[in-house]
Amino acid sequence: MARPKKVIDYEVVEKLANIQCTQEEIANFLGISVRTLKRDEEFCRLYKKGMENGRMSLRRWQFEKAKKGNTSMLIWLGRQYLGQSEETKSREKMQEAQTKRINAETNKIESNMASGFDASSINDLNKSVLENVAPTRDLEDFE
Repeated sequence: MARPKKVIDYEVVEKLANIQCTQEEIANFLGISVRTLKRDEEFCRLYKKGMENGRMSLRRWQFEKAKKGNTSMLIWLGRQYLGQSEETKSREKMQEAQTKRINAETNKIESNMASGFDASSINDLNKSVLENVAPTRDLEDFE
């Protein structure tokens, strides 16, 4: 005698998938093996639909929070969808500081050129460049 066929409550499947439950969690809730569920085409269709709808709802709520000025949500969304990261921000700040140092040294050189060079001022300038600019530069900047 064959075992009775398990009845799958598809409405429950879609609701649980909507809150991002795993197939294992749904199987446990329904008292059915994951293997049995995976062989059921309607389960697979509704599971996929529920997971996608759940993700869309989460995304919508996140964007609503971001629109209301939630800084944490804005940062998180920027990282997820725009490829932003802390590393990029710190690298930009480092490059900005480096550019300021280079501009300062350039201004010194232009000032000295206007007033005329002597050996002492050239040595001071070279020393200043090596101390202030070179340590912050990558090796590939000099190639």
